[in-house]
Amino acid sequence: MVAKNIQWFNRTRSTQNRPRQGRPKKLRVRAQRHIQRSSLGNRHMSDASIAAEVEGVGGQPVRAQTICHTLHQIGLHGCHPRRNPLLKRIQKKAHKQFAKDKQTKDMDYCNHVL
Repeated sequence: MVAKNIQWFNRTRSTQNRPRQGRPKKLRVRAQRHIQRSSLGNRHMSDASIAAEVEGVGGQPVRAQTICHTLHQIGLHGCHPRRNPLLKRIQKKAHKQFAKDKQTKDMDYCNHVL
């Protein structure tokens, strides 16, 4: 391995890798920016709905998985809504009062019945 690296350096006078060929990207930079704007505009928008929107704008069919990969490359990841709504102050007080009443009833039961 070391000998190969030395030979490579003597031949090219560089330690940098050459650019590799590969499959061209399906989405151009403009389409990627459009996907980014759509996702940031509505964080709860699904990949499939973004794909349908991009297909309507660009005219080329795009899979939801392509949108997901593009968003990950940009640095955006999934966003899940909260399952439970946040409790308001009044609801928290009522919940706490209910718990206290339940505890006192349990204590009364233990003291009187048992």
